[in-house]
Amino acid sequence: MGVRDRADHARKRKYIAHGFSQRDHIDHECVVKSCTELLVERLDEYMQEPLATITELDKDRMVKIGIRFNLFGFIILAELGFSTSIGFLEQGNDSVYCETPEGER
Repeated sequence: MGVRDRADHARKRKYIAHGFSQRDHIDHECVVKSCTELLVERLDEYMQEPLATITELDKDRMVKIGIRFNLFGFIILAELGFSTSIGFLEQGNDSVYCETPEGER
């Protein structure tokens, strides 16, 4: 795929190139590591109960790994992009509450 306007491409690349530098990757490693540790902790919690004891009523306790990985991706992006925890893995879903400046939901 070719570039139509090299000057425009160079200008855009200049703005985002720093985010892909070796130094930034090293700086982000601790964030990714802490998010990964949280994911493993949550998966361990779900895996504590043996499969033989899970009944039809307990199917909501089954791990939906695709959802967990999606939540994992979102928390990494929130941590890196906004320096904030959105709590998706802690609560097990992607629900967020919005508040007014006065703190009302």
